[in-house]
Amino acid sequence: MGDRAATIISIVRTAAQAGLHGLAWRMSAVLRAVYAHRNAVTDWREVAAIGAASAVADGDLAGQALAAESLGDLYAQTSHLREAESHHRHALEIYRRLGDRFGQARALNALGLLFLRQRHLRDACAHFEDSSLIFAELDDTAHWLAVTGTNEAEALIELDRASEAAHIFSETVAVFDYFHDRHSQGHALFLLARAQRAQGDLISARACIDAALAIATTAATVGNPIWRGSWLVELGHVQRAAGQPADALETYQRAAEIHRELGDRGGEALALAAAAETHREQGARR
Repeated sequence: MGDRAATIISIVRTAAQAGLHGLAWRMSAVLRAVYAHRNAVTDWREVAAIGAASAVADGDLAGQALAAESLGDLYAQTSHLREAESHHRHALEIYRRLGDRFGQARALNALGLLFLRQRHLRDACAHFEDSSLIFAELDDTAHWLAVTGTNEAEALIELDRASEAAHIFSETVAVFDYFHDRHSQGHALFLLARAQRAQGDLISARACIDAALAIATTAATVGNPIWRGSWLVELGHVQRAAGQPADALETYQRAAEIHRELGDRGGEALALAAAAETHREQGARR
């Protein structure tokens, strides 16, 4: 983003310094999705901190909750899960004070994702279910119900309930397609591929992961390489399961390079570990 990014930060900072705190936290809230999409961690951290301070100075509880959500997402995306949980719990507390059911459902979903990453699977499912129950009470939440359903189904894969998960993913893929949400559709296809691979259906798994990667490389979504790196790792897993180790190794290397460019050491490590395991398997067969 270069000079434009510096200009945006300067505008937010200037608004806060001028006492225009309502404007500052609102701009910070809008920029959250942009920074998350581009993995612009440094800029996001500065703008989110300004937004959080401005929301407090403005005395706006809704602004404070949005700022806490932004910080929670930032820390989650940078793998600081304890800090992420603290901020999302703070957001949930504020939303409860406000009686904001939609905000509560979002915060519960975010906490569920943190538990999922830590493999606290039953806690994750409980939070996704609580989130879904609230969304089901509200109007126009079909998209959010698909989001929480997808997240819960991911936990079900880890709980060895791949068949149940695959059924849910098939439904949510269709919902995301209806809403033209290509990122979420690609994510659900990636997870559906995982569920199908777990069931031994490698043909279907390959078709789904190829469809996910096709979405990741279109003009509308090429700006989000985070998921592309993760989806490539799943393609490598499918290739490996199908007896194509050379193709898998090449795919893992591509995934590792993407994560390295992003500074995502965890993602890079997962791709390299998969490549090392593939080398080990090949050596054992010789």
